[in-house]
Parts: sequence; C-alpha cells; structure tokens
Amino acid sequence: MNDQCSHGISWGSKCLDCDVARAREIVSRWGAYVDESRMVIAEAQASEVEIAREHAQ
Repeated sequence: MNDQCSHGISWGSKCLDCDVARAREIVSRWGAYVDESRMVIAEAQASEVEIAREHAQ
C-alpha cells in the first residue's frame, strides 16, 4: 500500500484535499439524514428547556 494519499501527502499528515473530498462524500450520502437528525435533537433540547422552565415555576 502507498504511504501517501493521491495528493502526495503522507497518511499521518493532514491533507485538505482529502478532507474536502471526504466531507463532500459524507454530505452526498448522509446529508439529508444529518439535517433530519439535527432537527430532532434541536426539538428535543427545546422540549427539555420548556420542561425545566415549567418545573422551575
């Protein structure tokens, strides 16, 4: 196996081109799921805050 990425950077070092390619792949494959999951988390956190306010009164 090669000890460098296709951009010539050693595997132990940070390669911006590889990072961007990986991020694009993640968004392409999982973007809709990530967006949906963030909405669920935000709604749950908002509910937790509302419940905490109700108990504080």
